[in-house]
Amino acid sequence: MRIIFGKERFNQDRAVIWNSSRVYNGHMLVLGASGTGKTHFLRKVVGQMVETSDGSVEIFVLDVHGDLEFPDSISSTAVFSESGEVGINPLKISPDRQFGGVRKKIRSFVSAINRTSRKLGIKQENVLIHLLEDLYAANGFYIDDPQTWSLDYDPRKSRFSKKYPTMEDLKKFSEYKLKQMVTGAGSKAMKKLDELNRKFTLLEKYRKKLLKKGSLDEAEISKIEDKIEDLKEETKRLYSEYIDSIETGRELDDYIKYDSEDVLKSVLRYIESLYQSGIFKGKEPDFGDKPVRRYLINSLNPDEQKLFVDFLLEEIFFKAKEEGIKNTIDRVIVLDEAHMFFSDEPEHIVNIISKEGRKFGIALVMASQSLSHFSDDVLSNTATKIILGVDEVNHEKLSRKLRINKQSLKFIEPRKTALIQIKNHANLNNKYVNTVLTI
Repeated sequence: MRIIFGKERFNQDRAVIWNSSRVYNGHMLVLGASGTGKTHFLRKVVGQMVETSDGSVEIFVLDVHGDLEFPDSISSTAVFSESGEVGINPLKISPDRQFGGVRKKIRSFVSAINRTSRKLGIKQENVLIHLLEDLYAANGFYIDDPQTWSLDYDPRKSRFSKKYPTMEDLKKFSEYKLKQMVTGAGSKAMKKLDELNRKFTLLEKYRKKLLKKGSLDEAEISKIEDKIEDLKEETKRLYSEYIDSIETGRELDDYIKYDSEDVLKSVLRYIESLYQSGIFKGKEPDFGDKPVRRYLINSLNPDEQKLFVDFLLEEIFFKAKEEGIKNTIDRVIVLDEAHMFFSDEPEHIVNIISKEGRKFGIALVMASQSLSHFSDDVLSNTATKIILGVDEVNHEKLSRKLRINKQSLKFIEPRKTALIQIKNHANLNNKYVNTVLTI
């Protein structure tokens, strides 16, 4: 693929060209304040990628604002909303032993949720982890058995085809566990165990009071000791009733895993809200054979957009990795307002793609108004940087972060010129070329 950005400002005979076979990776950062033509620039970049490819490239466009439109001849659009017909499955796992598996999928799922404004509490997080572990196991995916991470191996010998659980499955499974805790098998034992724990708490309080005997008279001490004896007898009775009411042998495990009725209810409400957002439907979009796949997510709120981007990028990366190492770029991810979707976590999918994506044919095109949230690792692993123009108050920070001459930033003419750095295999210097745009 080739992109002709324009000509060198002080040497009009030299074109500024991006060549996918020459750059040391396909990652690209497009930085521009509002009004500098960032959206127009992205359209042209994608258009030239399609025109100069051999027809095998897939371009995934994450459209946050709804303005990244392309001709119908090269693109297909899927709309993601509460009332939409299509969605993605965030619970798919990769059989890859390095990046995939049940444990890593659960960790990435919980981490994605905790990067939103609705961060889970510690108890909620633990309950969600146990729900996911049990759900995967029920579907034949076991944490410590890598061969079960594939759809091709099912240890359950089930007559039904093995499938990845969905968000709807997680909702139903959580409802089932809550009903089981409240009214189903083992509920009598659980209630007795709850009561038993409350009695032990009371015993502990009375024990602490006895430690302060110096402040109590003999009558009060005698009263407390009598209460302790009563509680001991009551505890023995409850413990016997708990043992007698055990039905499955798993009651205590479930009690430990799922904490309490209230915590499980709060997790279920959270799962229901994710399911109702409409982005996790079982039906996936059909883009046909169009090279540009546009994911229209402008109707989602910022939290839903973050979750959507995390899960979609994981799916793209794992599919590419399963295909093996490549020498050419065959997947391009265009991420508008990219700063919204970054994290400092090393295992966050955007950081993984920035470091590992090149080996598996993935290029990440990141458009943003701000450098905030871009880590030094991401910036150093991005071979092409395009500055379309930024507010003067940001010149000092930008100059320091990207090692650009601050004076050069002052002479950018929005929509006419840009500063462009392209690191090729043969030349990894930090030179930024003052470019007259023709794109």
